[in-house]
Amino acid sequence: MNELRYWMWKLFFMVPVGLVYYAVASDGLRVTLPTAFAVKLERLPLPFVHLLADDEFGHKLDIASVLSVILVVGVCYVWERLIEILILNETALTQTQPHTHPERKRFFLMLLGPVLLFADAALFFLGVQKHTSWSASAGGVLPALVATVLYVALIVTAAFVTTEARHHVDPPGGSP
Repeated sequence: MNELRYWMWKLFFMVPVGLVYYAVASDGLRVTLPTAFAVKLERLPLPFVHLLADDEFGHKLDIASVLSVILVVGVCYVWERLIEILILNETALTQTQPHTHPERKRFFLMLLGPVLLFADAALFFLGVQKHTSWSASAGGVLPALVATVLYVALIVTAAFVTTEARHHVDPPGGSP
């Protein structure tokens, strides 16, 4: 039951967040390094990617699109693990791999989580700012900043709720 609850919450949060993030953060990536991230996938020397040119949606895909999806999945995964550590202490680390060093994992995640979230938030901010009409003035910074703070709060909340759902213990006799 916990796994079903976990995946329901995960889908509830991650589908809308992923769609918004795909649209906004991919623009943030394109703003930071347009020559690198704006390269269309159909131009890459990989098998079968040339078929994307014929698809209505596929010809719009670029490296920024793919990287933004990978980034949001990575950020969510790292924050779920970080919240497990903060809430459940060492038990979450030692249950998955009992013969490893939980203190090293804790240090790594405590370092990686905030760095990833900051970089993620910066890309989201740049993407939102690209879509505001007053991006150079203070009037364009405030809405982008508010949207970014809300996005970060939503990511951390989603990680917390899904972690709680995964580790929720049903009372004896069934679900409440």
